[in-house]
Amino acid sequence: MNTKLILFCILAAFSSACVSNEKLVYLQNLEGEAPIPEDSLISHAFGEYRLQFNDIVDVRIQTSDERMNELFNLRLERNNNSSGVLSSGGDIYYMTGFSLDKEGFIDLPLVGKVHVENKSLAEAKEAIARELDKYFTSND
Repeated sequence: MNTKLILFCILAAFSSACVSNEKLVYLQNLEGEAPIPEDSLISHAFGEYRLQFNDIVDVRIQTSDERMNELFNLRLERNNNSSGVLSSGGDIYYMTGFSLDKEGFIDLPLVGKVHVENKSLAEAKEAIARELDKYFTSND
């Protein structure tokens, strides 16, 4: 009796656990397309990242005047740790970065709100630079 029960359980496990490769859709070629050779790589292009609500942006403003740098930049003791992690635990960018609000703005010290939502990092940098231009004059 025991052997029949064990044999039945094994048979049930084998019959229900097997799925044919044809049913695994994510591993199949697209219909109407040529088969992809097994040893080839499939390239995938990622679009440029766009900033969105709750993203944290690390903004560092560098000038030749150290006093201006101190005015614009928040300072936290990093203990010579450039890995982005506080020595007491946690992410330094969470503590010193600027979070995008629901309207897509970051609030920079002295500068105020700058809209950066749906912008690439380069576009956000340009938007912040335009706002900062109001505070600097050229010495020509």
